[in-house]
Amino acid sequence: MELFIPAHHVARVIDEMIEAISDQQLVAHYTGGGRSAYHPKMMLKVILYGYSQKVYSCRGIEKLLRENLPAMWLAAMQQPDFRTLNDFRGVRMNVFMDELFETMIQKLIADHGQCSCQLSDNVLVIRQQLRKG
Repeated sequence: MELFIPAHHVARVIDEMIEAISDQQLVAHYTGGGRSAYHPKMMLKVILYGYSQKVYSCRGIEKLLRENLPAMWLAAMQQPDFRTLNDFRGVRMNVFMDELFETMIQKLIADHGQCSCQLSDNVLVIRQQLRKG
């Protein structure tokens, strides 16, 4: 599936950025117990990719994971439901998401100037969505 994602696609930028985060930094937000969780890096990738595609709702991101090839690639064909995505975004990574989004925007501006123009139009909407959880 990776062959179908162009070299400078926003999904690859998100993948590279999230893979650079240490696992310990992300796992610190998990208390343990309960069912096996989706990997936090995968969850971050699909949420940030959704935002980059102007999809802000968890139901919309869930739909992307069923219908969008780059989203499927980022999720490694896993399909968390909207409740899982919402819990992750609003409870586990609430503080971290705003910082990650800012980093993603800066990286896109530095690496792919014209690609980031589409994103910059929606920065305020995305920030409001992040604060809502």
